[in-house]
Amino acid sequence: MGPSLPAGPHAYQEVLRFDTPPWHTGGTPNPIEIRNLERGVAYRIVYSKSAVENGDYYACNIRPCIAAGEQARVLQSLPVKLGVFDQQLAIVSMAFGDAEVNDSMLLVHPSSLLRALTGLFETSWRSAYPLHFGERVPPALRPIQRRILELLGSGVTDETIAELLGISRRTLSRQLEQLNRAADATTRFQLALYAARKGWI
Repeated sequence: MGPSLPAGPHAYQEVLRFDTPPWHTGGTPNPIEIRNLERGVAYRIVYSKSAVENGDYYACNIRPCIAAGEQARVLQSLPVKLGVFDQQLAIVSMAFGDAEVNDSMLLVHPSSLLRALTGLFETSWRSAYPLHFGERVPPALRPIQRRILELLGSGVTDETIAELLGISRRTLSRQLEQLNRAADATTRFQLALYAARKGWI
């Protein structure tokens, strides 16, 4: 179960979630998801860019869940906060912009609305950008460089990348220079094309 949803729903196979502020638990760690991942529950999460940009949340929640096996992607923004549990129950609540107007939640049981919400998730999942490329780090890259490429793909700023990785802007610039040299790239677009061709991402 995710950090933006209340305690209660249990999943045995799969959780689908839109994760965006504000968080009902205050953006704290998520031991329930990590335990569920350990027992084989699959998690596919689409984060809003604002969730990834929150350094504390990224460190205490997003990174540990990805490390435990969560599949994560990111979009610029999300229309609602959503959790779908085993395709049997959905919980919907307002995203950040509407939260002050309406703090209620909607429980959706098997119905055409539940199928529509699942379809919305799947469409968003297909158009979202990967936030994690897997555990394998190509020999040409250091782990920090792989994480830089992951975050570049999420659309966050260089300043945010440095903050999320706990490195200075100067260190980030040096790592990017090394990546560009390795790819013989002069633009980020060229770097992305090279990284895709070489299997870095």
